[in-house]
Amino acid sequence: MTYPNSHKRPLWLGALVGPLAAPFAAAPLASLLKPSVYVSYSDALIMLPVVAIVAIIYAYIGMVIVGLPVALLLRRFERLSVATLCAISVPLGAALWLLCRLIATNPLQLRHAPMEAVVGGGVALAVAILFCAVSGITIRSSRTTRVGSP
Repeated sequence: MTYPNSHKRPLWLGALVGPLAAPFAAAPLASLLKPSVYVSYSDALIMLPVVAIVAIIYAYIGMVIVGLPVALLLRRFERLSVATLCAISVPLGAALWLLCRLIATNPLQLRHAPMEAVVGGGVALAVAILFCAVSGITIRSSRTTRVGSP
């Protein structure tokens, strides 16, 4: 099945490269968490690689489970655009980040779930933006108004 040109390059390329934006978003956003993962400069040097690795793992999990299927569905319904993909990615990314944290750690440690959700949503937004840029997704959707339709 052929689709209107809503992207210039393959979506799988965006799915492969997009999650690499995760550490660049997660590293500064992790400073919002309480207790902070960066207590001192030396702690920041130690924790930065850990935050980056966890962010990349969560980002690839999210891309495979949620991101790519959502992009394919939006393309199928001719609604694929930067705006729709980014708007959908933030709440889904926050929810998936919290789900990954719930599975990976003790649930009692999720006292600061709202700030964890901010980190997840911010990381998902950064991944979605890079995904769109690499895939060449247009700002507008490919859906056009047909002549004679209301």
